[in-house]
Amino acid sequence: MAKATLQFEDGTTATLEGTPEEVAKLLDLLRRNLPSVRAEATPKHTQTKSKSTSKRAKSAVEREEVSLVDIINAAKDSDDSDAIEKEILDRTSQVDRVLLPLYLVYENFQEHLGLTSGEISKITRELGIPIHTSNVANTLAGPASKYVIGDGVRKKGQAVRYRMSRKGHQYLQSVLAESSK
Repeated sequence: MAKATLQFEDGTTATLEGTPEEVAKLLDLLRRNLPSVRAEATPKHTQTKSKSTSKRAKSAVEREEVSLVDIINAAKDSDDSDAIEKEILDRTSQVDRVLLPLYLVYENFQEHLGLTSGEISKITRELGIPIHTSNVANTLAGPASKYVIGDGVRKKGQAVRYRMSRKGHQYLQSVLAESSK
């Protein structure tokens, strides 16, 4: 754990505690917005963390997350909702169904955000087309691999965050365009 003490112009003092990455990020943000703030960071080691825990904590701080409910609502409120229902949800193509949540993130949120196979499984379940997590993972590693980009190599027990590639975006747009023909 790291600890930082902030002193504001009016004499107010605030103490931040958290992982070194969290404290550094907050201090950097405060220094940019409030240059008059004096900050002293003091490392406080209460327990030793393994490398994997530190990596997970760092990646959770660095990446922004989108609520799964927001993604589901984006599918229902989208201009393409009729095409999504007709061309993806009513058909049996598992590749298209697995790519749908990634497409929604790419279109409606920041395209660099990724989803895990578990998150994709939850979204498809809520959309009425349940796909088991292992089937999502196998589809992403197999037939859908040319349409997605993973943030790491698949290893048992470690989540890989997938995001849609430009080629995948073009593919799903062409699938949705078929409904307008």
